[in-house]
Amino acid sequence: IDFINHRVSPSHYSIQSHGQGSKGELHPQTWEISGSNDNSHWTNLDSRYNDKSLDSKLVTVTFPIQNKTNEYYRYLRIMQEGENTTNSSSCRNVLYFSSIEFFGSYKKY
Repeated sequence: IDFINHRVSPSHYSIQSHGQGSKGELHPQTWEISGSNDNSHWTNLDSRYNDKSLDSKLVTVTFPIQNKTNEYYRYLRIMQEGENTTNSSSCRNVLYFSSIEFFGSYKKY
C-alpha cells in the first residue's frame, strides 16, 4: 500500500478471510507486515506463524502490531512467509483474503 503524501504508524490491523470455502481452504496462516519509506528497505512490524484464527469463511480478526515503533511509513505490505491452510500442493503459496485494514496514527507528509 502506497500512502503517497501521507505517513502511517500502525498499531493494529484487521484481516478478513475470503468467502470461498471453509476450514482448510487457502486461508492465510503465516505472514509478515512490514513498513518502508523508500519501497526498498523494510522494517518487520508484525509476524504470525501457523496462526489458525483466519481458517474459516469470512472471519475478521484484529491483530496488534507486535514490533510497534514510533516510526511513520509511506508503504505497508503483507507478505506470506509460509504455506496457507490448504491441503492442495498446487495452491499452498497463494495469499488469499478479502480485505485488510490498518489502524494507528496518520499524518500528512
